[in-house]
Amino acid sequence: MADGQLWYAGSEKQSEMLPIIPDRSAWPVRVRRRKMLSVLAVGLTGIAVGGASIAWPLQAHYPPNVLTYINHFHPVYDAQWSPEGRYIVSGGTESEVQVWDARTGLTTFIYGGHSASTNALAWSPGNGQRIVSGSADKTVQVWDAFSGGNVVTYAGHNGNVRSVHWSLDGQHIASAGDDHTVKLWDAHLGQHLFSYEKHGSNVWAARWSPRNAFLASAGDDHTVQVWKAFSGQLLLRYGGHDQPVKALNWSPDGQLLASGSDDRTVQIWDASSGKTLLIYRGHGDTLQGVAWSPNSRYLASASSDHTVRIWEIASGRTLFVYKGHSQSVHAVSWSPDGQYLISASEDMTAQIWKISLE
Repeated sequence: MADGQLWYAGSEKQSEMLPIIPDRSAWPVRVRRRKMLSVLAVGLTGIAVGGASIAWPLQAHYPPNVLTYINHFHPVYDAQWSPEGRYIVSGGTESEVQVWDARTGLTTFIYGGHSASTNALAWSPGNGQRIVSGSADKTVQVWDAFSGGNVVTYAGHNGNVRSVHWSLDGQHIASAGDDHTVKLWDAHLGQHLFSYEKHGSNVWAARWSPRNAFLASAGDDHTVQVWKAFSGQLLLRYGGHDQPVKALNWSPDGQLLASGSDDRTVQIWDASSGKTLLIYRGHGDTLQGVAWSPNSRYLASASSDHTVRIWEIASGRTLFVYKGHSQSVHAVSWSPDGQYLISASEDMTAQIWKISLE
C-alpha cells in the first residue's frame, strides 16, 4: 500500500474496499483553493499535487479506486470522458466546470461561463475539441475544451437545463429541462431548430440514437418517449416505470434503451417495439445515471443509494458493486476503451476506478 493512501476494509470483500476521503465538512467555504490544497498536502504523501489539484495516484495497490478528484467544493452532478479517454470534464452545484487529466488528476482548465449550477456535460464527438454544458442559469453553452473560448450560448430554455447531448455527427445538440421541452439546435450557430413538447412535465434526459434519426427523452411523467428528430413524430411511449424517469441511454447499436427511475429499477427494453427485456432491481434508492459498456455486454447504474452497480445485460446478474462514495451518485461513465469508469457524487468527488470483467 502506498504511503498516505488510506483504505477501509469492513465485512466486504477486498474488491469493495473503500478509499477514505479527507473530511471537508469543517472547511471554510471561501478558503482560497491554493492555500487549502497546500495545507492538505502537509501530512499526505504518495499523492500528486500540482496547480490547483490534489489526486490519488493513478496506480493504486488495491482495486478498484485508482484516482479520486477532490478539486470540487460542492456536489458533482456530472463527469464525462473525452472521446480519446485522456481528459475528464466535471461540474455540479458550483457554476465552474473543470477539465482535468484522467491519468494524473491535475486540472487543465476551469470554465466560468455559467452563473448557476452545471447539471449536464458532453464532449463533442470525434476530436473532442468542444464541450457543451447545461445549467440552472437556463443556458446551454458550447465552448473550447482547452481555451474556454465561448463558441455559442443558447438561451432558448426558460427553466433549469438538466440534459445535453450531441448528435453523433456533431452538427446538432439536444437539450432538455424543467420547461417541459426538448430543444434541438445547431451546434455551431446556436440556431433553434425544433422543440418537442409532449412530456408535459420536467424532462430529465434526452438522447440521440446512434444513427441520429431518432431521440429518446424521459421525464417526471413516468414515461420514455422515442420520436423522430426535427418532426417530433412520436414513435413509441414506454410506460414500464411507475415513478419519474431520470436516467436514459441507448445501447451502442441503437437497438435497446436502458432507463432508470425513482422506482429503483433499471429497465432494458426494445427501442422499436417497447417490449421489456429485463428489469434490474439491485438498487435501494433512485436511479440517477445509466451507462452501457462499449461492448454492450454490461451496464453501469448510479444511484442515490451511494453505489454504482455493474451488471450483465444478458442475465441481469450483478457483477460488482462500487462503494467508494459516501453520498448519492449522480452520474457514471465508461472510458472509451471500457477499462475504467468515472462516477460523480454528492460527496463532492469524482472517482475513477477499474474492474476486470472479461
